[in-house]
Amino acid sequence: MNQIYVSAQRIVEAAEQYEQFYEVELAITIRTDGGRKSELIRLQSETPAMIDAKLKEPKPSDHVEF
Repeated sequence: MNQIYVSAQRIVEAAEQYEQFYEVELAITIRTDGGRKSELIRLQSETPAMIDAKLKEPKPSDHVEF
Protein backbone atom coordinates (compact mmCIF):
# COMPACT_ATOMS: atom_id res chain seq x y z
CA MET A 1 0.00 0.00 0.00
CA ASN A 2 2.84 2.38 0.75
CA GLN A 3 4.13 2.10 -2.83
CA ILE A 4 0.66 2.93 -4.14
CA TYR A 5 0.44 5.97 -1.85
CA VAL A 6 3.85 7.22 -3.01
CA SER A 7 2.81 6.79 -6.65
CA ALA A 8 -0.45 8.64 -6.00
CA GLN A 9 1.46 11.49 -4.36
CA ARG A 10 3.67 11.72 -7.45
CA ILE A 11 0.57 12.03 -9.63
CA VAL A 12 -0.75 14.89 -7.50
CA GLU A 13 2.62 16.65 -7.59
CA ALA A 14 2.81 16.23 -11.38
CA ALA A 15 -0.67 17.69 -11.78
CA GLU A 16 0.28 20.69 -9.64
CA GLN A 17 3.11 21.43 -12.07
CA TYR A 18 0.73 21.58 -15.05
CA GLU A 19 0.67 25.10 -16.52
CA GLN A 20 -3.08 25.60 -16.17
CA PHE A 21 -3.38 23.72 -12.86
CA TYR A 22 -6.20 24.73 -10.55
CA GLU A 23 -6.93 21.76 -8.29
CA VAL A 24 -6.48 18.00 -8.21
CA GLU A 25 -8.23 15.26 -6.30
CA LEU A 26 -7.24 11.62 -6.59
CA ALA A 27 -9.10 8.70 -5.05
CA ILE A 28 -8.01 5.08 -5.30
CA THR A 29 -10.07 2.22 -3.94
CA ILE A 30 -8.37 -1.13 -3.59
CA ARG A 31 -10.68 -4.07 -2.99
CA THR A 32 -9.35 -7.27 -1.48
CA ASP A 33 -10.64 -10.47 0.05
CA GLY A 34 -13.09 -11.19 -2.77
CA GLY A 35 -14.44 -7.64 -2.55
CA ARG A 36 -15.31 -7.89 1.14
CA LYS A 37 -12.61 -5.45 2.18
CA SER A 38 -11.40 -2.22 0.66
CA GLU A 39 -8.85 0.44 1.30
CA LEU A 40 -9.16 4.01 0.15
CA ILE A 41 -6.34 6.39 -0.71
CA ARG A 42 -7.52 9.95 -1.24
CA LEU A 43 -5.25 12.87 -2.01
CA GLN A 44 -6.20 16.44 -2.73
CA SER A 45 -4.20 19.53 -3.52
CA GLU A 46 -4.53 22.62 -1.43
CA THR A 47 -6.95 25.15 -2.83
CA PRO A 48 -5.36 28.13 -4.56
CA ALA A 49 -6.68 30.47 -1.84
CA MET A 50 -4.84 28.48 0.85
CA ILE A 51 -1.63 28.56 -1.19
CA ASP A 52 -1.98 32.33 -1.71
CA ALA A 53 -2.51 32.84 2.03
CA LYS A 54 0.65 30.88 2.83
CA LEU A 55 2.65 33.04 0.44
CA LYS A 56 1.33 36.20 2.09
CA GLU A 57 2.05 35.10 5.67
CA PRO A 58 4.63 37.34 7.32
CA LYS A 59 7.90 35.57 7.89
CA PRO A 60 9.56 35.80 11.30
CA SER A 61 12.33 38.32 11.48
CA ASP A 62 15.28 38.74 13.78
CA HIS A 63 15.14 42.50 13.24
CA VAL A 64 14.52 44.51 16.42
CA GLU A 65 13.97 48.26 16.50
CA PHE A 66 14.85 50.37 19.53
